[in-house]
Amino acid sequence: MNGDYRRRRLSNPFLLSQRLCNSLATSVIANMAGCARELLRASSGAIGVTALAVTILSGCATEGTQLTPTSGSQAGRAQFLAVANIISNELEKPYREYEIGTLGTDRHPSEHHQPFFEDAYGVLALCIAYDKTHIARYLDSSKEWADQMIAYQQNMNPAGAYYMNYYRKPGQSHGDWYVADANSIAIGVLAVGKRTQDPKYLDSVLAYQQMIQRFVASDGGVSDGLWGNYTAEWWASTATYGSLQLALYDYTADPVYLQGAAKALNWINKTGINNFAYPNLEQDGPAIMFYTGWFLAEARLAGLPVDTTIISQWFLQNQKSLNPHSKMNYFNETYMAGMPAIQFLLGQEDHADSELVYVASILPSGGLNAETWSFITWTAASQAAQIVYGTETLTTPPPSTF
Repeated sequence: MNGDYRRRRLSNPFLLSQRLCNSLATSVIANMAGCARELLRASSGAIGVTALAVTILSGCATEGTQLTPTSGSQAGRAQFLAVANIISNELEKPYREYEIGTLGTDRHPSEHHQPFFEDAYGVLALCIAYDKTHIARYLDSSKEWADQMIAYQQNMNPAGAYYMNYYRKPGQSHGDWYVADANSIAIGVLAVGKRTQDPKYLDSVLAYQQMIQRFVASDGGVSDGLWGNYTAEWWASTATYGSLQLALYDYTADPVYLQGAAKALNWINKTGINNFAYPNLEQDGPAIMFYTGWFLAEARLAGLPVDTTIISQWFLQNQKSLNPHSKMNYFNETYMAGMPAIQFLLGQEDHADSELVYVASILPSGGLNAETWSFITWTAASQAAQIVYGTETLTTPPPSTF
């Protein structure tokens, strides 16, 4: 999206931004605030806000920690653990409501006050870090977060909804509430349930799943919940809904969820990426390619018929590791740094690795000066994808390994 559009709303970015030092410390910097999915809604006349920004403290992997050999360099795996520690540090803080429009340095460094859907991707990465290292802290931090999501859920209206940490709060019956954002939270909660086998996490997600059926159309499209007066199906809520259905299918093996994912896929195919709106492909190609691409890549792993030609062509045209003449500004279009995760899911390992190298190469190495929590959570999710999917010998994993 262009700069004027970007400033009108809050969005949801994903930046791979660390450089491994000899001490295995993380060197991360992000040049500008990313936006949450609700920024994407600006074209519909929804609320205009400035971009999100916070300061993130550096972290380092536990000395001697080893990951199960899967893929990628040893440096990449150590880097992943360093970022996992940053996420654990943040999620272990007391929670405060996210202050939409906050820009600059972190006003409450001792508290966690970020959008919960961004947290969810950090939780997915922590679950992978736990799978590979069995370090209890990674799962414990994830459980604390998921338990808080369930606690908030108990008082939400509509019943079963997840609190996003902004707009409609527990106990309120007014204000916007977004399906696209809450879908990501549900996926994070389910990932914790998969590791713990505690039924309360699945019960929570099933309550949410039942509630959101009111927003699912017969053709598979999903509207974005309580988004002002806009009630039409939307690409982001449909794509993240599809991803949630695949996660539920992987967890329960109930074919009804695979059918739900297939219907969401049918809506996306019928509508066509080139016809998406609020924003459209020209206004914000990176956001559309990221959310839609993630779902399509997972659907492909689940055995659904998927055509990723448009997405792959868009990568070739816009990723600087593939097209050095691309005019894409990665610090304005921070979703670009999340594309390697999709490429790993699609089996495009060489392209994904090259893009990760490029993203790291454009970042300063003089320490941490990150301004967006979402940068670090999306970084970790991409690194987790490299660990899980980036191997020539790994057999095709289930769609919701995350």
